[in-house]
Amino acid sequence: MQIKKIIKYLGALLLGLSFVLPLSGCGKMTSDTITVDSDGDYAYAPIEDADYYVVRFFTEDDFNEDGTVKEDARPALKQTLQAEAGTTGTFKKISKLQFGIYIPTIYGLYMDKTTTKTVVGEPLVIGGKLSAPEIIVQNDYGQAKVAITDKCFDDVYFEKEAVYGFTAEVYTNEDCSGEMVVSAEFGEDAEYIEPTNSSKAVWLRNTTTGIGLEDGTYYIRVKANGNAEAEVEDSEYSEVVSVVVDSSATDVKYCTGIFDPKTGAVTMESENLLEFGNGASMFTEFLLTDSEEIVKDGDLYTFLGDANCDIHLVGSEGDTSGEAYTCGPMLMPIDKPDIRGTWVENADGTITVTFMADYQYYTNEADKKTT
Repeated sequence: MQIKKIIKYLGALLLGLSFVLPLSGCGKMTSDTITVDSDGDYAYAPIEDADYYVVRFFTEDDFNEDGTVKEDARPALKQTLQAEAGTTGTFKKISKLQFGIYIPTIYGLYMDKTTTKTVVGEPLVIGGKLSAPEIIVQNDYGQAKVAITDKCFDDVYFEKEAVYGFTAEVYTNEDCSGEMVVSAEFGEDAEYIEPTNSSKAVWLRNTTTGIGLEDGTYYIRVKANGNAEAEVEDSEYSEVVSVVVDSSATDVKYCTGIFDPKTGAVTMESENLLEFGNGASMFTEFLLTDSEEIVKDGDLYTFLGDANCDIHLVGSEGDTSGEAYTCGPMLMPIDKPDIRGTWVENADGTITVTFMADYQYYTNEADKKTT
């Protein structure tokens, strides 16, 4: 049976039993392989008289179809145990695991640094209740643009809890009572974006949604969605945020430009040019380039502008839309090295490039999150 089927079967079985594992008279578990509960109590069977044991916790995606751990898999938690300490105990670091389902593995380690085979244990469920999200809501030409703050994603969901998606609800009254206007699901595929240049910036994407509404005043709240299989509960709702939707205006600071393949140039035009850099003159025209020093993997088009600023349109031949980013040593202050955006092909063959001046970013612990 494939590992995914095994894991799903065991996970369902364990959930049905409320994840009660057998305990010895001393309050510790007994096991033929290795078992760990949500409090960190563990028990394992000795393997070939090893001197030490290495216990690692992986997710389902870290396993090959044959049930072995992938070579490049990075454990969510790792701990080395001395054999002389016995086969039961408590992992004090278990609280460092985010919400989710983990599979513990164990192998023996000898003084000469040789190892035994790896034994796969029973699934471990780390559950809890998600924290209420922090949100930003803006009017954007007939849409309510709803975003979870990067800080909330970074400090709460990515670091401590988990991301299963979010539900935004729209009402016409401040206490969010009565009939709901509309709801929207988003954020299930939120992720970090690796740096695009030599900076240590960490970017997040897929953390927003646009909800089309008629002009008027609305009140919006958002909750983080749980996951029954992983015993994760929905969060409480965020604070209610009001927004005035106006199809003729936007609160979002955009900088847009048109790329004409015939001329090979991108001309940026926006009243918000000064929001993007140290002066509008350096952020006006970019010329198509094939310089090996500038073109990056994944670029469909690459442009070079004044002050050595770059624009990169990401995609493959035949794409009609995709991601864009621009970077350069003089483009932004030192702590804002990149600006993210999008591109889309128009009916006349030109391409509209759009960047957002208020794009959020992170520089904290960047090395850990991008390696």
